[in-house]
Amino acid sequence: MAESASICVICHEIMEPIHTVVEPENCGHKFHVICINIWLAHKRSCPICRAPISIATQMPWRTLFLMTLTISRESLLERSAYTYAFLSLLLRRYKTAADWTEHRESIIASIEHFDVQGIRLPFLDISSRTTAKREKQRWAKLYEEMEEGQLARTSERIRIARRAIIHSELFYMIAFT
Repeated sequence: MAESASICVICHEIMEPIHTVVEPENCGHKFHVICINIWLAHKRSCPICRAPISIATQMPWRTLFLMTLTISRESLLERSAYTYAFLSLLLRRYKTAADWTEHRESIIASIEHFDVQGIRLPFLDISSRTTAKREKQRWAKLYEEMEEGQLARTSERIRIARRAIIHSELFYMIAFT
């Protein structure tokens, strides 16, 4: 992790340039706008130093929060499409438990280096081929819920994600290990 990378103390995730980050003026700590809005629904102070955060400070954050939720839904849909497509490709490539185990280190490396069209993968339990299949099903279900019942395996968005992955350098790392 780079020295300049900050971590949101609420969700413990890195605050990347694509995230909307806010900072109370009286303490200077930084948080994801979504995280601090959820925090402020229960407490009225900074999660780090407990300095009070005024309603006047919170009001613009609520607008940002609503805008971020809209963007986040689309981002989550894209991320779930890419995650499902990636797991599908992995499971097609490594067809047996023995093959999966033998190539597990390259599978982990491909997940860690995944960055296709600015999309990164979430933490995935790929400890075995069986758990990877469960992960694929979980992401398919999330996708279907967000897309109001559209099956992931027949989705145009998933097909586009699969094509993008296949045309990326990452795919060659998977395909030829």
